[in-house]
Amino acid sequence: MNGTTRKVIILLLAMVAFVGMICFGSMFLFGGKAEAQEQPRELIAHYAFEDGSGYDAVSKTENLTIFGSPQVVAGKDSNGWLFDGKSGAVMQNTPVLGGDYTLTFSFKADALPAGMQMLVGKSNYSSNDYREWALAVATESGTRMYIILNSWNTQTNAWDPISSYVSVGEFHDIAIEVNDSIVNLFVDGDCVGGLALAGRNVTQAPILIGHGVNGTANQQLFQGVIDELKIYTGTEARDSMKESLSNENLALRYSFERSASTQIHDESGNENVAALYPESLKTTASTSRIGAGYRENGAYLNGKNIVKSEYSFDISKDFSVAAYFKADKLITDDQVVFGQVNYGLGQREFAVYITPNGNLRLNAWVNGAWKSGIYGEVVEGRWYHVALTVESGIAIGWLNGYECFRLDISGVSANTGAVFTVGGAMNGSNAYQVMTAAFDEVRVYNRALTGDEIWNSLGDDMIKAKRETVHIGEEAIQTDVRDLKDEFVQFVSIQKSDLDGYKWQHGAAIAFYDGKFFATWGRNLGEENTAGEECVCYTSEDGEHWEYNATLGEPVEGYGYSHGTLFVQGDKLYALVPFYAGSDGNSSLGIHFRELVMKGFVYDAQSGWRELGFETQGFWPLQQAQKMADGNYIIPGVDGDWRAAVAISNGEDMTSWTVVEIPQLGTGFSESNLIVDDEKITIYMRNQKAFDAENVTIGVAYSYDCGRTWSIAQETDLSACTSKPSTGVLTTGERFLITNSIKGANNSRNTLTLALTAPGGEVFENIYVIRDMAIPANLREVYTETELNLSLSYPFALEKDGKLYIVYSSFAYSGTNYNHIEMAVIDLSFLDAERAAEDFEKEFADVLAGEMNVVRIELARTAFESLGDDVRAVLVENGSAAKLETVLAKITAEECARSAREKAETLINMINNADAVTILQIKDEVASLWTEMAPFEKAYVSLDDVKFIETFIAMQ
Repeated sequence: MNGTTRKVIILLLAMVAFVGMICFGSMFLFGGKAEAQEQPRELIAHYAFEDGSGYDAVSKTENLTIFGSPQVVAGKDSNGWLFDGKSGAVMQNTPVLGGDYTLTFSFKADALPAGMQMLVGKSNYSSNDYREWALAVATESGTRMYIILNSWNTQTNAWDPISSYVSVGEFHDIAIEVNDSIVNLFVDGDCVGGLALAGRNVTQAPILIGHGVNGTANQQLFQGVIDELKIYTGTEARDSMKESLSNENLALRYSFERSASTQIHDESGNENVAALYPESLKTTASTSRIGAGYRENGAYLNGKNIVKSEYSFDISKDFSVAAYFKADKLITDDQVVFGQVNYGLGQREFAVYITPNGNLRLNAWVNGAWKSGIYGEVVEGRWYHVALTVESGIAIGWLNGYECFRLDISGVSANTGAVFTVGGAMNGSNAYQVMTAAFDEVRVYNRALTGDEIWNSLGDDMIKAKRETVHIGEEAIQTDVRDLKDEFVQFVSIQKSDLDGYKWQHGAAIAFYDGKFFATWGRNLGEENTAGEECVCYTSEDGEHWEYNATLGEPVEGYGYSHGTLFVQGDKLYALVPFYAGSDGNSSLGIHFRELVMKGFVYDAQSGWRELGFETQGFWPLQQAQKMADGNYIIPGVDGDWRAAVAISNGEDMTSWTVVEIPQLGTGFSESNLIVDDEKITIYMRNQKAFDAENVTIGVAYSYDCGRTWSIAQETDLSACTSKPSTGVLTTGERFLITNSIKGANNSRNTLTLALTAPGGEVFENIYVIRDMAIPANLREVYTETELNLSLSYPFALEKDGKLYIVYSSFAYSGTNYNHIEMAVIDLSFLDAERAAEDFEKEFADVLAGEMNVVRIELARTAFESLGDDVRAVLVENGSAAKLETVLAKITAEECARSAREKAETLINMINNADAVTILQIKDEVASLWTEMAPFEKAYVSLDDVKFIETFIAMQ
């Protein structure tokens, strides 16, 4: 409906009682569980209204009796008829519509009617024997359409509201389909209502166009255009899911295509019918009803009714449940999507439900307690497909085809007598935890569906993703971890934890500007993530001795600043920091930052820090801004619900940012860093709710349009822990990832690691330990605690002059992040020896693998002996030197002599066996083979043989 002149026009469909009648050779059955005999779809009347004749294109006759003067005007499709409130038409030889049928037409109301105006009808008010059905527009206080059943009294609850809009001055396509005992109403292609008929009145009344009749008096005359009126026997097939769904062990299917409020049909053929419970009141537009769904029809629940079946299945055996749903609104209570539970009767089995913060979960009653699995977060107004499969006691949750969790529910409570419900649960005799939502295609199977079956049943327009593990780390690096030698790493204490003052310190960032190092972090006298946090700045001339510089931002009661990012852009130093009113648990990841905004500060050597005066809603920055191919800058971080997001600048303007969420399904990807590679952006994320909680890995997503859109976040094969990562690209081309990536660390922060790719590569090939939980020797006198530091986290890195400066939090005492702020300074020259060692390993990979080629082995020996001590030390440390030694031990001087003599003998035989024709042909081959022999091999050949071969080669 278009906005400024939204008018209320109500479409009325009346159908009066009928017991049964033969029409077009088919018997129409209705009520109870009876099925209609399938009737072929056939066009039996078509009025295009191209001229003033009332021509029916099917009978090829002028089959209308016209009164008044309908004008031929522009219609929806070519011409149409304009009815002026004084004209109308009556169909001659009207067919009796007793079987399945469809009526379609287009109309445009010219003005809001003063009263009811009839569009098309088959009725005469004068007698019950002629009251059948009518479609009309009328003035009404509500903004909805109606269907009238079995009564002309439009003020009673025989009205059943259908929520949909039509507009004055616009064409609308209308269709009604009658199938079995169900009538469906479509407006502009959408099904806006479906209702059951307790009976149908099939009469001899003629079809009327543009008016109604009472006896012989015309009334309720329409003002507007009608076009393309068609009548069909049968109904259009509206089951687009059928071909993509398996029927194997299908126990129940509610497609809602042939359903109504009073009875929801089971398309599985097992007659597991359901109904809206309690019976819906037919008074307002928000009434629960059958209406628009994901495919065609669906069930719309208004927060008061649920879909209640009389079916109960044994959840201790293999089963699957799947459904489409769209939540209209989240409320302060849990809302059940589907389940089998009655709380009031103590019947606890399982429920899939949405928490108030949008967290979709499974609860299964296992051994007397609820056991939970987490699907992920859902939002209002979006269709989702949710499935639960159980096989041999293992429950798997699927969201939009994405495998979200695996949960052992063997020992689940079963056979309690609870019945299957959709859109809410039962609590005694009351509907409970009811959703305000639409549902479609609810299915129950007596077996576990496969992931491929679920995936293949999804609509192409569904936001979906298969769970896959993205390859970003070579497996060997997590079992072949290297220690950085002491001469290549230095540790600095920037600020110790202060138990008598700022107990909480966390999230350091570092930059170099105007000849000084700057570092910022968050601190608080109280707990983490509470009001009162400060963002403090320290500076250093040499990177070793640090002093307080400033606290950013004026304090505001009930709010706090916290740790953010530092970076230099142009000739300015910027600090972008979060500002918020504390936190709560209202997020599926466990933290919600209330009233979160990003604020900015710029540094001037004369006047210090100055606030920039902007606020970016819902963003917490976590890395330096990086320039992209389109000229904009990008910063990774999190949103107000602690979920991964990025902020994109408006060109060079560091005060104007657009926040873009990273799409994710099923898991919880949080604090992020990223790498820019032209238009491709790779974001690396903390995996807060890993698929396997005992094997946390880095999360990753990709953008190919400078951060505007992203792939759905996935887990990777690189182990990590639940902490913020730090990423970047060294000036020599290697990507780095700093986190806690030692496999088997059991999600611990006790070892801070540096992972590197090859120059220009994207797959991490080596991991180095930066710092483990032992206090470094040069800090033992600085710190007073005698315990090991058990947590090293939240790294932030800066490369400068061949060194990598990494600031991070070092856990000091019992409590929540009672941290020291430390820095590790890594001399990147250690990579020179590493790179030379890697070059040697690549060059002689065949030898190190044990291939017994004398020439290659001798070349490897010579190359190894020419390497510097530091390179050989790397090869000794990583085991390559030992492999070479093993191979060399197998090669003796005697074997070398034998091999050389055999090669020389081969050449001599080639020369001796040549004749006048072939001697020139073999000359080049002999020369080539002789050249390939190494000098040490030729030393084993007799002087006579050497002279003979070289003389032959030199021969003209």
